[in-house]
Amino acid sequence: LNLDNFLTDSNGAMAANPCFYRQVKKKLAHAQRVLSRRQRRVKQEGRNLRTAKNYQKQRLVVARLHDKIRRQREDFLQVLSTALIKKHDLVVAEELRSKNLLKNHALSQAISDVGWRRFLNMLA
Repeated sequence: LNLDNFLTDSNGAMAANPCFYRQVKKKLAHAQRVLSRRQRRVKQEGRNLRTAKNYQKQRLVVARLHDKIRRQREDFLQVLSTALIKKHDLVVAEELRSKNLLKNHALSQAISDVGWRRFLNMLA
């Protein structure tokens, strides 16, 4: 498992790292800024967030983007893990402490985007 490509097997074949979060990062940031502005405006007007229609619509836009990233990553990991299991009798993966790796601020976003823990759980 690595960050340049998702994984390299013993035969030297590599699976590309699709970086789903990085592809949607700018769109997500923009949607979250709009959500924040709408929240601020509702608070200034003294209204309840549950009754603010524009806030609720924007909240759903942000939620859909997060869900899209989650579903893309889930599908990629499911297809890859299934292919590995069907192709090989024995699959051995290195044990990585994701929690410790996330402490490196330079790599934490890339490590979170990869989804190694979920992949290893699917293989198990």
